[in-house]
Amino acid sequence: LESALSRAKSTFPSPKVTLEQYPTSPHLAAHVLLTALQNDDISSSGNTSLLDLGCGTGMLTLAAGLVGCTSIIAVDCDEDALEQARSNVCELDLEGDGDCHVDFVLARVYGGG
Repeated sequence: LESALSRAKSTFPSPKVTLEQYPTSPHLAAHVLLTALQNDDISSSGNTSLLDLGCGTGMLTLAAGLVGCTSIIAVDCDEDALEQARSNVCELDLEGDGDCHVDFVLARVYGGG
């Protein structure tokens, strides 16, 4: 998984300090998703959805698709980050076989209260 993720661009072209845009390494993304699989938080046997809030360049989105999530919503408040995430999904041909679908959403999510 980590090897496949290393083909994607995990860094931001022009990081915005005010948005605290830090890259998620292929190693970290693989570890998070494999831990989620191990703990049965997600399933690799179809019909698994995932919401990636603050997706950035899409490393967790990519990892989720590669381990078998079928429906992913990737949300970020930065158009440049979403563009990089889209490019990474294409680079890894995540949606190529039709088993995975990724929706990208430009939105700022605020806490309730």
